[in-house]
Amino acid sequence: MNIKGVLTHYSSKRDVYGNVYHAATLDLGTDKRAVGTGHIPNLDTQDCREVLHWHVERHEIPIREYNRLTKDWPYVGCGWEEIKGNLLKQLGK
Repeated sequence: MNIKGVLTHYSSKRDVYGNVYHAATLDLGTDKRAVGTGHIPNLDTQDCREVLHWHVERHEIPIREYNRLTKDWPYVGCGWEEIKGNLLKQLGK
């Protein structure tokens, strides 16, 4: 299978109230990268791998690092189809 993109899923470690926050980046090998936050704990990795040919990476980072990283990122949704559509829209696909 030819990898056509890399989807990176970032999760924060739990904050003092027990909340976990999620964000994603999508790089399709162009000069642009799509970014966004949302409720995305369970990305459809089978769709990513088999249909879209994306490699999925997962990273858990400290909450302060997560906040710095995602400070200006837009909200991209809570369902896999909505998230995928919004990330691809950012890339003009």
